[in-house]
Amino acid sequence: PDGSTIASACCDCTVHLFDAKTMKEKGTLRGHTVWVTCVAYSPDGKHIASANGDETVKIWDAETQEDKDGRDEGIEESIGREPSLGGEFDPEVSGHSDMVTCVAHSPDGKHIASASGDRSVKIWDAETKQELWLLMGHSGIVTCVAWSPDNEMIASGSCDNTVCLWDAKTMEHKGTLMGHLDQ
Repeated sequence: PDGSTIASACCDCTVHLFDAKTMKEKGTLRGHTVWVTCVAYSPDGKHIASANGDETVKIWDAETQEDKDGRDEGIEESIGREPSLGGEFDPEVSGHSDMVTCVAHSPDGKHIASASGDRSVKIWDAETKQELWLLMGHSGIVTCVAWSPDNEMIASGSCDNTVCLWDAKTMEHKGTLMGHLDQ
């Protein structure tokens, strides 16, 4: 968020961090088991969320480059799967059943949205990693998700050529934008 570091999702199962001025690598976040599909900074710049093809989202400390539990690799499913390396997790929460394609923090930093190949968007508590809402409205892979700057709406885009709009407070489906001719 301060523009000094660029985070890059990589096919080598890592997130690379680069100095925005010098373009030199500052660090590498390791811990994913398959390619990383998306990265997103929290609004305060303190955390980085990364999504990947094994149905998981990891939360990293942007300064220390460790996961939020203090390890030097991400929580082995901080969102969606039971951790294999310890840490707190509610086993009742189930994650996505297909790759996570996109992740986005809410403008207030309290929530994380994840989009998936399982045709859903899930909303998580950013602190506890607990699933709060499941948004279903697409018939194809959900490829992107974004919050409005005023924290009032969530938009999700899909390979079904639609964009669904959701009320960010009630999670009610507000409408579907149609008309895209191609994925």
